[in-house]
Amino acid sequence: MRREWLDYDLLMRHARDSDDVLAQTFARVIMAAARGTIAAPGVGMGLDRVRFGALVACYFPGADVELFGAACDPAAPCADCTPVPTDEFDDLVQLLLEHRSDESEQTEWLAYAIASGCMGGDHLYQDMGLPNREALSTLLARHFATLKAKNSANMKWKKFLYKQLCDRAEVRTCSAPSCQVCDEYQNCFGTEDDTGMARLSAISQRGPSVAGAQLPDWLVDVPDAYRAQLSVPFRHERFEDEPSRAYKILGYDRSGECCYYRHHYELTQVALDDEDNFYEEQAYFEEVKAWRLMSGEWLSRTTRGGQAGDCRERSLQPEYAVVPERPR
Repeated sequence: MRREWLDYDLLMRHARDSDDVLAQTFARVIMAAARGTIAAPGVGMGLDRVRFGALVACYFPGADVELFGAACDPAAPCADCTPVPTDEFDDLVQLLLEHRSDESEQTEWLAYAIASGCMGGDHLYQDMGLPNREALSTLLARHFATLKAKNSANMKWKKFLYKQLCDRAEVRTCSAPSCQVCDEYQNCFGTEDDTGMARLSAISQRGPSVAGAQLPDWLVDVPDAYRAQLSVPFRHERFEDEPSRAYKILGYDRSGECCYYRHHYELTQVALDDEDNFYEEQAYFEEVKAWRLMSGEWLSRTTRGGQAGDCRERSLQPEYAVVPERPR
């Protein structure tokens, strides 16, 4: 069954060493699997119950193995489980293990974590919950050095791993004689960033919207400590009321659940200028942004300014809070 309320912090409270990069990585991948963001086979990150239990005991002593199992347990299938191509998953694990830098269980577990990340729909570092591409490259260089070295052209990691599988199977997936002249070059070698804007810009708006409205900069104003805990919006709706200078934006993740919220409105008042001409000026404004965390809670940012009718200036300093529900 899905356990939407589980979160990264809950698991990390059991961490033997909260500063351990592998502990942080495993926690993020486990949470992504528990929330259904990635669909790995097996109980946890594609591991069987015994090996997943060993991982939890090693990195998160005291945590309940059953509690932090994957979203879909093959022993108890559920209606909303996504089928996982196990042959593909196993091939990815095998590829990684062939390039492992040591024979430790930790490196084997990391191979399963990376293969699990490949079962998602974003850049590999995003599906693993890592802050950026460099973090993933560092892990690969440390634990799968020869594989990291093979990516000398700096191909996107998920593309690179699947190209290795195709090369091994002698399957040619591109008709171009070389990558440099391929029409899909940017898809394989283009910049990987964490803004999500390149993906959003290619998706048409759905639902009530305003023609020509700009897509929201959904990651702007998110503190760095929270960026790895957010769901990425794949589409959005924008509602606008021009007379009241108000708008609302709702962003939805791949499963159709709301994961981003923003509203802005203004109150105006009539004033006189130096020549006794009437004009309208802003008396008050409010802007609220909110992002859904992996815990199911929401990180909100509220900014208010003006008089709001009570003749007292409001601070422009934004206020952050973690709240149980999405602002309305």
